[in-house]
Amino acid sequence: MTNSFILALAYVVTCLWLMTLMARRRTVISVHLGTIALFSLGYYPLPVLFKPLSSLAPIPDEKVFYALLIHYLFLCALVISCLGCAKLTRAVPVMNFGALDHIALRHLYRLAWAAFGLYLAYIATTPRTSYGTENFDAFFEQKSNFRSLVSAVAVFASGFICIAYAIASAHGRRRAQFTYGAMIVLLVALALPLGQRLAAIAPIMMLFAAMAVTRQTGRALRILAAAVIFLMAVSPFAVYLREARRDKSGEFLSAPQVAGHYQVSSNPAFQSFQSIIDRSDLIFNTVFMKDYIDRTGYANWLYYYSVLVSPVPRLIFPDKPYVLSTDGAIDGEISVQAWRLAFGSLGSLTAFGGLTAYREGGWIGVILDGLALGLLFSLLARWLGEGSFLARVFYINFFLLFAVQKVPPDFFEALAGLLGHAPLILALLIVALTPIFTRLPPRGVAPAAERAS
Repeated sequence: MTNSFILALAYVVTCLWLMTLMARRRTVISVHLGTIALFSLGYYPLPVLFKPLSSLAPIPDEKVFYALLIHYLFLCALVISCLGCAKLTRAVPVMNFGALDHIALRHLYRLAWAAFGLYLAYIATTPRTSYGTENFDAFFEQKSNFRSLVSAVAVFASGFICIAYAIASAHGRRRAQFTYGAMIVLLVALALPLGQRLAAIAPIMMLFAAMAVTRQTGRALRILAAAVIFLMAVSPFAVYLREARRDKSGEFLSAPQVAGHYQVSSNPAFQSFQSIIDRSDLIFNTVFMKDYIDRTGYANWLYYYSVLVSPVPRLIFPDKPYVLSTDGAIDGEISVQAWRLAFGSLGSLTAFGGLTAYREGGWIGVILDGLALGLLFSLLARWLGEGSFLARVFYINFFLLFAVQKVPPDFFEALAGLLGHAPLILALLIVALTPIFTRLPPRGVAPAAERAS
């Protein structure tokens, strides 16, 4: 057995342990870590264990070993920090939106319909991923001044629907459950044409998180199992759809144009497994980006400055640097930089987590970043995940970003995502503290739906 194979086995054992911890402890932070472990299997150890089937086959074992070691050390530092900080953060007060929580719960059904309409309007007018746009340059460069804020509001709306379902489930309100469930199914169906697997399962994973933070962990774990089965089933189709939408002449085709030509393999189980192994692109990118970082050096001050100013709209700060960029332009962001180095054009390759941490400070940066991220996750789990109704809606949004879309992000990627939602959180807190709302029902008084959750 090679060194990379042995390390991949250790990675699998660690992930299985974290998933077992999730099933046994059923705390907010253990659910977060267990979900990261589940999705980490496809990104990190499995492509190495089945190296001959992946794009890693021609790469020397030593390079694969060091690439995998970066991500494994990052995960270990994250887990140690999360579990070590879990007790320390118990003293942190939870977030409470006071009367706004009371209003939201009292008008839950109407607000869920409003959130559903808002999300439909968002996806009808805004390309959510670069897969859904014909022009990469237009997607990356022609962004609205308030695009990140609009996106945050839309994701908040979908999280609101999911936690509304969780509350209806807790109270046995079958009619409301059916309504909210139909909304979630429609959100999944609308995401399928994107050809993006994570976008397709995002509403299901948000529902899983909603059930977990409302202490319905048994049902949550069943939803998670259903999400995994759904992911395995749609993964080959999503990959086909994404790759077939641009024909040989370069013309961009619509999803219905190519969907009808999809053919199920004679061995669908292997086809699904192969589509997961093809997630080796993150380890592949880590191999050649590590060499590039070793030659060119680590991130500069502009990289960190871009995170701090990321919440400021471009309408106010039109020349602000692109977030997590070392030169202020989009080309300086690591996933775009990786594409540029590989293909010489504008696009994006999978690059996050341990690789981004390595860019910030090498091997020491990987460990320190993982420890800092663990502290941040512990604080969010306590502050939002155990907070009031609206606080939990925000936590569901961050859960999707930090445990599903990036598995996991590095500290500054997570901080940038957190700051992107900061204006919305701050606005709600300001409203909650205005005299007209503080004269409404006291903070300790909430409808039965919230008390039960």
